[in-house]
Amino acid sequence: MTICRDASTGEWTTINRKQQKQLEVEHTPVSNRAGVCLVGGTMEMENKLTKLEKVQGGKFLNLYNLEYTREDGSKKIYETVSRKSDLTLDDMQDSSIVAQAVGMIMFNHDMSKIMLQQEFRMAMNKWVYNFPGGLIDSGEDAEQAATRELWEETGLHLDKVIAHLPVTYTSVGISNETSETIVGTASGEFKASTSVDEQIKPGWYSKEDVKALLEKKVPMSMRTMSVLWMWVSMDTLKA
Repeated sequence: MTICRDASTGEWTTINRKQQKQLEVEHTPVSNRAGVCLVGGTMEMENKLTKLEKVQGGKFLNLYNLEYTREDGSKKIYETVSRKSDLTLDDMQDSSIVAQAVGMIMFNHDMSKIMLQQEFRMAMNKWVYNFPGGLIDSGEDAEQAATRELWEETGLHLDKVIAHLPVTYTSVGISNETSETIVGTASGEFKASTSVDEQIKPGWYSKEDVKALLEKKVPMSMRTMSVLWMWVSMDTLKA
């Protein structure tokens, strides 16, 4: 059963799934269509996506306007960026998530150092500390892409996969881009990136090195900073 509020009267009503489907067919203004339902005793606030419009397309990124209906029935236009050039409403409503990219958290063999790279990121016009990563090419899985990207960006070899983390969203405020994360150990000699578009300075960093970077407040991605802080703080972390 679903408890929903009538958008016109403000009254709460209990309906079953069949009744809910019928209301949707009839376009009856029950507020679960605008986003407020009490399901199984838990209040769920959910804006309703009703329209998608492509605003501009690029080589790698595409800008879309998403039209949502708020709880009170008003409209909200939300700008988002997608790697898909043909994004549809069905895509946005699909519950399955497929990784478009892969990120790597690499340690040396005795786990005493973590691999970081300083990379000139054109989006910020700054050198930023980050973990290696890149898009998954057609025909690759995440581990194959990680092996290729690690070698292309740093010259290192992926020796062992310690953990293969599931698909996540990389920047939920502006994009639906998805990625998987490979945690492992790597070895080899650092080399320049194979791409002329990438300026990367890779290196091994101890916990003391990382603490110094955090104290200096050097520019880095949020996920990189989060992982690094946990890595150097877990032994002393207290409630």
